Amino acid sequence: MSKDYSIHPTAYVVPDVEIGPGTVIGPFAVILAPTRIGRDCWIGPHAVIGTTGEHAGEMVVHRIPEDPAALTPAEMEAALWHGSHGQGIEIGDRTIIREQTTVQQGVYRPTVIGADCFVMNKVHVAHDCILGDRVRLTPFVSLGGHSVVGDDANIGMSTVAHQWRAIGAGAMVGMNTTITRDAAPFTIQMGSPNKATGVNRVLLERAGHSAEAIDELAAALADGGEPPAAFAPAFEAWEASKQH
Repeated sequence: MSKDYSIHPTAYVVPDVEIGPGTVIGPFAVILAPTRIGRDCWIGPHAVIGTTGEHAGEMVVHRIPEDPAALTPAEMEAALWHGSHGQGIEIGDRTIIREQTTVQQGVYRPTVIGADCFVMNKVHVAHDCILGDRVRLTPFVSLGGHSVVGDDANIGMSTVAHQWRAIGAGAMVGMNTTITRDAAPFTIQMGSPNKATGVNRVLLERAGHSAEAIDELAAALADGGEPPAAFAPAFEAWEASKQH
């Protein structure tokens, strides 16, 4: 190959997309600019990355020239698709985005998917969302615009998050959950509407936290108190990400 990344011949990737080394883009994927993809990523077949938010059609419409007939088909294509239509998308290193997933570019800020994320098939990440590192979105998850998901969160199948919601780091969201309330870090969330049913002990144990520290966190969450100091940074980041 002449490049240090691989794009399938049937994929539609506009010239201004930035692609890191080792990245693979699959058949019939569509990637519009401005998008920056890190190294060693994998973009699956029929993924669509970089279209505008649903309320931002004017970003495309205003690009139609006053005299379209004066342009060649290639010039018209470039006018409609090759340029910047919003604030773009940033995808971190080693992230996997599976087939038929859609990611909208930001309207007010770039849409961000962090490093080492696993976004499974048929997921929708709306405009202006921010996902931290190592986030896992399982099939049919749908995140409304401006949603924020912290590092290491795991979102179960067919979960729907209302726009502007904040899901904290390390949260475990059960399948078919409806996120209409901000979800605290390290909690297990279930139901419609969502509510915390416990703490994500498995993740915390794997991260090296003691049983005593996890019990202290569970007690603080149950009582509405301050989390132990070891967990404070995650809660501070979650509070800062809340948007109402």
